[in-house]
Amino acid sequence: MHSYSLEGARTSGVIFSIYRTAVANGLDPIRYIEFLFDRVPNMATLSDEGSDALFPWQLDVQALCTITYK
Repeated sequence: MHSYSLEGARTSGVIFSIYRTAVANGLDPIRYIEFLFDRVPNMATLSDEGSDALFPWQLDVQALCTITYK
């Protein structure tokens, strides 16, 4: 919406897509994005098996990132 470059617009689209996917799967989107920012850079290699563990419908991810109401 307010991107100054094509790369900025692309990056915004990726982040918004991740955010909405988290919401659609009942996750707290901020927790999920933080989870990804923590895990992805620390992976030795990004393989199919490794990336499968990061999907929002995985039970481990849901246990860590589910919305909690106070």
